[in-house]
Amino acid sequence: AFNNLKYSPVSREVAGIAVFFNSLGVHFLALLLATQWPQMALLEQIGVISGYVAVLSGPLAIYFMHKIYRIEARPYWNHWQVLTAFFGNMLTLGALMTALIFVPVFLYNGQSVGSLVQFTSVLMVVGLVAEGIGHIFHARDLNIQGREGHVSYYEQVSTFGKTYILRNVLLLINVFVALALGFAGGDSLLAIIVWAILVLSVLVMATIGRAMFYVLVVPTTMPGAFFWKNKGFEAHARDSGLAQMPQVGVVAETH
Repeated sequence: AFNNLKYSPVSREVAGIAVFFNSLGVHFLALLLATQWPQMALLEQIGVISGYVAVLSGPLAIYFMHKIYRIEARPYWNHWQVLTAFFGNMLTLGALMTALIFVPVFLYNGQSVGSLVQFTSVLMVVGLVAEGIGHIFHARDLNIQGREGHVSYYEQVSTFGKTYILRNVLLLINVFVALALGFAGGDSLLAIIVWAILVLSVLVMATIGRAMFYVLVVPTTMPGAFFWKNKGFEAHARDSGLAQMPQVGVVAETH
């Protein structure tokens, strides 16, 4: 990965992820050893430094990860919405995972989870809003730019229209629920139940969003991609005689 850092976003992404995970490993190992040998101040310093390196290299790796998709041959991906989606997911899913891990631990130890739920909810709101803003401008720009980008938009609101609406509705609901928990979160059973429902809703929304991210892309290198597995077009090609042309890619006769 380090051999082509100057030209390859993939190399930069792999390098960033490698630095992040190694720094994170050193951070936890150093802090663990520091609890066993508190007289060794160097261990604590190593833990602090490696922690800062992880904090810096993680977002940097995600930035270069998004650059991999910013290519003109994929108009659906070649938009700054990819950046808001990646960093939005980092905040939303990162906060969600933090709560999933530490809320049960806090409850088991008899500690209050109110502050934790409020803090993670605020992070989720920021991530969800960033992702939502990206989606709004992405849809607008796809519809304007034409060509393969407009084809992706058409597929998004027609073939996958109900899925698209469901993702957007879930995103909006999640923003308001997370915002409510951020202001009124507490240790009550109701707050924990609402949080659990929010977790499920966010996971469903994220799964739909990631699936659409890959399903809706129409490569400029594949002119027939719009008609891929399009039964309506296949029937039209057979009725009109287009299927007789090999380059159309539709079998003329079916039994």
